[in-house]
Amino acid sequence: MDTESASEAPALSSGYLAAVEALRSAAKWLLTAFAAIGTALTAGLQLTGLGELPPTSWRLWVAVGAIGTALAALGYMVNSASAVLTQDWVTLNTFTDRDIESQLQDVPGHARRRTFDRVAEHIDDNRHELYGHAAPDLPTLHRWLREADEEIHAADGPAAREAATRRAAHLRAAAREVVQCANYYATLERFRRMKVQLAWASAVAAVALGTFAYASTPPRATDASERLGLTRGQDVHDHDAALDVVLLGLEFIHLPEDNQVTDGKQHGAKTLGRHTHSHDRMPGSIAQGGLERIGQVLPLGSPHFPQELLGRAGQSYLLLHTSPYERPTV
Repeated sequence: MDTESASEAPALSSGYLAAVEALRSAAKWLLTAFAAIGTALTAGLQLTGLGELPPTSWRLWVAVGAIGTALAALGYMVNSASAVLTQDWVTLNTFTDRDIESQLQDVPGHARRRTFDRVAEHIDDNRHELYGHAAPDLPTLHRWLREADEEIHAADGPAAREAATRRAAHLRAAAREVVQCANYYATLERFRRMKVQLAWASAVAAVALGTFAYASTPPRATDASERLGLTRGQDVHDHDAALDVVLLGLEFIHLPEDNQVTDGKQHGAKTLGRHTHSHDRMPGSIAQGGLERIGQVLPLGSPHFPQELLGRAGQSYLLLHTSPYERPTV
């Protein structure tokens, strides 16, 4: 019976080893996948946008904090997966050494203690398959194994040595089975904990990356000409349907008699209160009609512009936002 049990032990032990390697392989692939995703997301970030933000802007500090949080979450994910790949190997001495047991008792809330309790519970549930044929409990199994090794060295003759060797092999097979089972369940506990940690860390990283993308990309200032949808050389009457002009700047350009929008160089640029039309160089003002507030939205109906935008000589003027990309010059 002892010989039969010893011959079956390697097969059972190899099964636990294969299961442990499968868990570690899964952890390795998860680590690789999350690292690839994190690298792709980080590469897509517009880090150059941080240099365009002033030091006093809240967007700069929010973006810096968000990218720091995202990197910390990625580091946490790597650490969680690495714990599965680099865990300490559980031995039979772990369950029988009183010093180790006392250390674990001192920290009942520690993760190591919880893992130890779950592993010990699994071993106890399967004690008849693991070591029940060799010893009544783990401390006894460990003690008998030490005694068998001592008997081998203290044997007087070949017969006694052979008997001690068979007994030690039988006990060692049971101990090996216990150790492999313990390491499997210890790895399984770490793997389950890793999946939860990766899920939370991924959510934190996603929120942090989204926050960084929003904070590092301030809204672009809209040019009034873009709001109108007008381009150079385009007929104004093509945009008769409820056009809007936002008084964001202090310059406006002259609309020629053919209603063609130009870049302001041919017909001259106008500043608030003055214009350079050849027929009338007297100072003018557009403050009439309540248009003096910058930022006011002025609807332009079809087919003619409101009277407030007409100069003294009956010329139409279109207010535009002064843009560094297309600034009318006198």
